[in-house]
Amino acid sequence: MTGFVQITPLFIANVIRAFIALCIVPHLLKIQNDYRKCAVFSVCTAIPVTVINCVSGRQAFAAAAEIIIIFIAARFLFKKEPRTCFFLIFFYELLIGLWDFIVAAGLGLVFRSESFLDKTKTEYLLSGFTVRRVVAALTFLMLNIKSIGTKIMPYAAILGMICITFISMQKTIDVNADDLTTWTLFSVLILVAIKIFQLRGQYDMEKEIAQLETEKAELLERDYRTLSSTYAANAKLYHDFHNHVEILHNYLTNGNSEKALAYIEDMRSPLLEITQNIFTGDEATDYLINSKTAFAGSKGIRVKTNIEFPRHTNIRSADMTAILGNLLDNAIEAADDASDDLRFITLTIRRINDMIVIKTENGCANAPLIADGELQTTKDNSSQHGWGLKSVQTAAERYDGTVVTNYENNIFRAVVTLSYDTVEI
Repeated sequence: MTGFVQITPLFIANVIRAFIALCIVPHLLKIQNDYRKCAVFSVCTAIPVTVINCVSGRQAFAAAAEIIIIFIAARFLFKKEPRTCFFLIFFYELLIGLWDFIVAAGLGLVFRSESFLDKTKTEYLLSGFTVRRVVAALTFLMLNIKSIGTKIMPYAAILGMICITFISMQKTIDVNADDLTTWTLFSVLILVAIKIFQLRGQYDMEKEIAQLETEKAELLERDYRTLSSTYAANAKLYHDFHNHVEILHNYLTNGNSEKALAYIEDMRSPLLEITQNIFTGDEATDYLINSKTAFAGSKGIRVKTNIEFPRHTNIRSADMTAILGNLLDNAIEAADDASDDLRFITLTIRRINDMIVIKTENGCANAPLIADGELQTTKDNSSQHGWGLKSVQTAAERYDGTVVTNYENNIFRAVVTLSYDTVEI
């Protein structure tokens, strides 16, 4: 009975420890998480970890085994960035171990008892549960408040170093010198690891921004070339206007009305390309929508628009261009590969209170590729493509927006919501 009483709290502590790790890792890596699966895997993980803790007398071996087992569970759950997962789990275990030691020593100082530092005593388990409760509360905050995790970790490491220094200086209880040296080194190592992780996150962000800027430059260059060619054709039309009039006059004088109509139709083509069919009040948005719809029309894609766009908002033209440009480019690409009945695009923009809802619907021949909850590019060079919806997501997040995609019956839908403020002119 005594063994059961001792093992049960150890097992519960291991379940909590594993569950917190499997929640923190995807949060820091910005991966979608299934908390039910995490709970199941935490129990499955805690069983062998508890057995190893009970059988092995070496704490280092038990800790290493725990890290490996939790990492295996994380690989089954997330299947993404294995090296970073292992890195986070390893230093998570070190940080928990550091604070287990600090809290145990702190309770020992308060109650003037070294039993809290003895791993065979019930008091040691009490200190462990105290740490788990605090970490569980911090994890709850991390899951509900963005970026708080990366802010808490450095302070936890720095405070740990301060506490270790204080414990080494006190004379109330006898603390093993080797333990103090080990945890002092580990506290420094944890702080360095946290800084490395933050620098990696900053590097990834800068890399993504560079990719987005490259894509934006490519889009602007392509639209500029389209606009230049259109206006060049239009300028040529006006330059040769008197010649066109003479030819038309000759056709009509000689009764060749069919040739005259055909000639007029040829003259209308460059004009139709720059005709502003849609007016939103934002010049960049107007040009983008009209140029994209004209381009889609030239490919035989039917385009329907239904637009109610608020004027004088805080939404930048560059962000709206990134959102609409990428959505329409993706829609045109998909519809162009579809059969005749699916060669269509519908663009809807609606104002609902202080929100803008942008929805695109388009036919597509095949279902989009989805991996790890994200749409994947079907182009050969995936490193240079697939940034379209990421660019949309980045722009939408500036306005507390969301991006939701859906595929059903060969129709792909993308819905973007943006919150805006009215700007007085």
